[in-house]
Amino acid sequence: MSTYENAPATAMVATACAVCSRPLVDAESVNSGVGPTCRKACGLDARSLFPKWDEVRAALGEADYASHKIDAMRPLYDDHAIAKQIANRLVYRIACDQTGPRVAAMTLALSALGYSTLAEKIAERLGAVRIVAEGDVLVVEAPRDDKFTAYCRFNVPGSRWVRERNVRTVPASSKKQLWAAIKFAYAGSLVIGSRWAVA
Repeated sequence: MSTYENAPATAMVATACAVCSRPLVDAESVNSGVGPTCRKACGLDARSLFPKWDEVRAALGEADYASHKIDAMRPLYDDHAIAKQIANRLVYRIACDQTGPRVAAMTLALSALGYSTLAEKIAERLGAVRIVAEGDVLVVEAPRDDKFTAYCRFNVPGSRWVRERNVRTVPASSKKQLWAAIKFAYAGSLVIGSRWAVA
């Protein structure tokens, strides 16, 4: 059955929400790339926190950063207004692309723009790897991957699976080996920790 969602012309517009991937069914949602419920829940309509322009540049890369003409706008407009405009563009592009390294990079940029709640929700949908420090232990939440499990078992000293929490714990002293395991198993994925980074 042919619907607007699978029509050839809709390949050029956002038909699924950037946050939850549900179909966008009204013109405003299609135009923004996010549905009204997610828009409200993730704070996209709210004023951004303090944008970190260097981190935005690092996340997007020089060419993409330059295409937004951010440096030209900064002397003329309030940083929060610019961040809102760029965030809207990025959300729309995320809604069109849905997955991949480019989406991960744009999600990092959203966080750097001050929309961390929105970025976190998109990261959850992407199946991001999460790392949380609990004292001298790193707690890793990641999608199930046999390559990651095997790599950790043989190459990450002190790595341990905790079934009750559905997480892997790693001593902080094995951080470099853990990072190598993540890069090996989850290349191109979003990694959320004390700092956002693309593996």
